[in-house]
Amino acid sequence: MDNNFLKVYSDKNNVYLGFVLDGLEEQNIRYEVLALELIGELNLAKVPFNMAIELNQNNVELKSSDFKGVVNFKVTISNKKIAKEFGLDVGRYIKKIPLKGDWYE
Repeated sequence: MDNNFLKVYSDKNNVYLGFVLDGLEEQNIRYEVLALELIGELNLAKVPFNMAIELNQNNVELKSSDFKGVVNFKVTISNKKIAKEFGLDVGRYIKKIPLKGDWYE
């Protein structure tokens, strides 16, 4: 796949993967899904946006070096809405649009 895609590391059978990807797609962010086992090879300095998403069971983590040092933002997903909102907000962040932060109803 293209090297300009946001890297998403996940088990392809993860029940929340599709919802996170739906959020990214809604923000027109192109992505590449990679095997979760490859996360150990991640070098944030060499990936687009200097960030990647790790989706492991019901935890999703945004790994980023946009700030000073490495910042990891971790969310426990308890429903489909939170999974999609995570993807939407990552897309908004990449596009420099203010985050909505309305994950809880």
